[in-house]
Amino acid sequence: MSINDVMELTLRDHILDFEDKINAGCLGCLKIIDRTVWRNAINQRGYDKQCDKLMCAGSEIDIDAPSNALIDKIKNEFKHSRPGTPDSEVGSISIKTYKDPGMYLGLPGDDEMMPDQRQQATIKQLACSILQLSHAIEQRYLQRPLGPDQKDKKWSGEEARERWEQSLIASTNWSQLFVHLSTLHNSVAWDRSALNAQCRICRRRRDAENMLLCDGCNRGHHLYCLKPKLTVINKFIILPQ
Repeated sequence: MSINDVMELTLRDHILDFEDKINAGCLGCLKIIDRTVWRNAINQRGYDKQCDKLMCAGSEIDIDAPSNALIDKIKNEFKHSRPGTPDSEVGSISIKTYKDPGMYLGLPGDDEMMPDQRQQATIKQLACSILQLSHAIEQRYLQRPLGPDQKDKKWSGEEARERWEQSLIASTNWSQLFVHLSTLHNSVAWDRSALNAQCRICRRRRDAENMLLCDGCNRGHHLYCLKPKLTVINKFIILPQ
C-alpha cells in the first residue's frame, strides 16, 4: 500500500471517529439529510455531502468545480463582499482579507512534479467533510482558537474561524488536512461531552446511556441515582438544585 493510501485511509478514520464523538457526546450534529449515507460514503473512500449547499467563510462553494477555480474564488471573495465580486484591496481599510502566502508562489516549474488531479479531488472532498464537521459543532461547545475565549472577551474567534475555513478548502496535501483537523479538535470543549459527564450524585462517569444532562450546563445525573428513580425520560424535566 502506498503512503498516499495510508494517509487517506487514516484521515478518513479520524473524520469518522471525530463525527461519532461529536454525535455521541451531544456536542452537535451534521447539518445533512442522512448521516448514515454520509458516513458510508467516507468509509468506502467516497464522498456524499448530503446537503444542498456548503458554505465557506460566508460564501457558497462548489465542490465539483476545478481546484484552481475553487482556490481563486476563496482568494478573491470575502463574506463582506457581494457574491461573485472580488474585494478591493485599496478601497476598504477596515476589512482584512486573509491570504495564504503558499498560494502565491506561482505555477510549478518545469522541474517540479505536477499534482495528481485524482488525489487533489479526493483532498478537496475530505476538506469539505472536515468543514461539515466544524459546522456540526454547536457554538457553545467551541473554544479558542476557533471559538470564543471565556477569559478574553475581545476574542470571538470569528476571524480565526474564517481564516481556518479558507485555508482548509485551499489545502493541497494530506498534511494540511491533518493540521486543520487537529486545530478543530483542539477547539472543541470535550470536557462538556456527554461521554465525559460525571453524575453529580454518585460522582461516576460510566453508563452514559442512562445519564440525564442539563441543556444549560451539561451536568449529569444517572436516572437511577435520582430520588425517586426515573424509568422514562420526559421532554421537559426540572431537576432540583
